[in-house]
Amino acid sequence: MRNFKTNFLKTFFKKQIIGLDIGASSVKIVQVTKENGTISLKKTAYSKLTSMGKDRDILLKQSIRDIWREQNFETNKVGISLSGKKVIARYIELPYMEKKQLGKALPFEIQTLIPYSLEDVMLTSHVVDEFEKNGEKKIRVLYAVSLKKEIDKIISLLTALKLEAVFIDLDMISLERVYRLNSSGEEDVLMVDIGAETTNFNFLHDGSTLFARDIEWGGNILNASLRKNLKIMYQEAEEIKKKRELITIGADGKAEPNSHIIEHLNRLSKEINLVIRHCMFNSQIGMPEIIYISGGGALLKNLDVYLEQSLEIPVKIFNPFEKTGQINSGANGGSSRIHSTIFTMALGLALRSE
Repeated sequence: MRNFKTNFLKTFFKKQIIGLDIGASSVKIVQVTKENGTISLKKTAYSKLTSMGKDRDILLKQSIRDIWREQNFETNKVGISLSGKKVIARYIELPYMEKKQLGKALPFEIQTLIPYSLEDVMLTSHVVDEFEKNGEKKIRVLYAVSLKKEIDKIISLLTALKLEAVFIDLDMISLERVYRLNSSGEEDVLMVDIGAETTNFNFLHDGSTLFARDIEWGGNILNASLRKNLKIMYQEAEEIKKKRELITIGADGKAEPNSHIIEHLNRLSKEINLVIRHCMFNSQIGMPEIIYISGGGALLKNLDVYLEQSLEIPVKIFNPFEKTGQINSGANGGSSRIHSTIFTMALGLALRSE
């Protein structure tokens, strides 16, 4: 197995960057420090977003402003990410080339593969594999395009708050950095981050991304089903999801989802299985040794048990701070009551170099 953790630490950023994860229903922020090759958690912050539409934008700006005022961060440099409807992410196979060459060649290679003009989008790419095919060295590239007008909205918001976005990343690739920091040495592992609207997958082999994608599936789907079937408001559905056992464990130890959400949980299980089968077929590898679930959606009680039984693979709620020190009230200004797994994406952003 490659010594990917040593290499990772060597390339860790020289300038401090704060990971700013702007989700559909909350804002998560992580700041870390590096000293003598050790990465340590410095601060975390969390704010729930309860409004939608224009009101949400106002609340989002106020939430971030309040966090910066309370936390007194020493830097205004942030890393942000995109996923879901705002991003089109696909794979392309190309002859081997260095990073600088790829930056020049990729726009020409994909211009007929995307539904937008290159002038209207921002392009991001990540080399996920190097291999030989018919005696020729190749690379497999995950590329993503986002409409510039969508990016401009976020940049304008941050500029108004006197914050500087030094990079815009992909959620699914942020998962790789967090795993590599906390790796237990598994050869094959699947990361599944479940947000309010989007779920990100990253299948890693020897600590590097083998396949990554996202789907429009999240906790809000469960809320919508509860609202429809129980004739209740959004906040009531959210409380039910948090406080009641919507997945019960029977006397025989079997996980039994509530009838209002079982269809949606079955879909999640099928999507995970599709990712696994795709990797096994196309990369000639075995089943993942473990599936790590993270994000707010991973906290649905007994979801890990249900998925483990459904997929017949060990499933564990991921702790992104296992190797950095845990959340405490002194480090996060009151977010100590928040489960660490929701900060997974924000930590992945904080770990990226410029």
